[in-house]
Amino acid sequence: MRDVLARSTITATTVTLPEQLDRKTYDAVNKALAGAGGKWSRKDKAHVFDRDPREVLGLAVETGKATNVRTKLQAFYTPAPLADRVVAAAVAAGCIKHGSTVLEPSAGEGALALAAIHRAAVSVTMYDIDEVALARARDATSKVVASSGGSVCVGLHDFLHVVPAPTYDAVLMNPPFTRGADIAHVTHAWGFVRPGGVLVAIMSPHFQHASTKAAIAFRALLESLGNRVETEDIPAGTFEHTGVATVLVLMRKPT
Repeated sequence: MRDVLARSTITATTVTLPEQLDRKTYDAVNKALAGAGGKWSRKDKAHVFDRDPREVLGLAVETGKATNVRTKLQAFYTPAPLADRVVAAAVAAGCIKHGSTVLEPSAGEGALALAAIHRAAVSVTMYDIDEVALARARDATSKVVASSGGSVCVGLHDFLHVVPAPTYDAVLMNPPFTRGADIAHVTHAWGFVRPGGVLVAIMSPHFQHASTKAAIAFRALLESLGNRVETEDIPAGTFEHTGVATVLVLMRKPT
């Protein structure tokens, strides 16, 4: 694969293979290019990328391996049916309605914010470190807001570095999971929820039994909220191409 990539024509948006490859070699190269974010385009006769592939494929030329961009960024975006389920939980809690303020940290392409806007004329704020994904989120939500009301604000920031202020009616989250990152993100996000508001998060069930200090502290936070916490399992296979187990956690902030 390293030799094939070294001989390929690579631009800021495409990778064109040097010749027709045997099936085994092509499958290996295609898997690497797909993992790096490329999609085969019959029209262009090349793999097309929404971000410059040269840096990550430079690594591939040196090592014979390509980084999976989505895995690197922990970007497992929320499928629409699950986004609707998250928003429905916040709606049932009375925290998404006309004029509500909604935050989606680590927004990716903004599936949760978009689902909220479809429900009511809300004001959404989204943060993410992926400029390409955040631009898509802004474009998608802005189109809906233009016809239905509400507002959209985006910030290209690491959410964990944003100073919390308890001003949001609903915080809707699908945070990264690796090494307990979801616990850190949800704990930080709790500081953005106004009294009487809710946080609805897709989380790994790991926090329920882990012995780390972060997991123990998070369980203590949930216990302190008493009956203001709800959890329910999310069916396996909900996230495409992953077997990761997940739960839906709803936390209500006392008034």
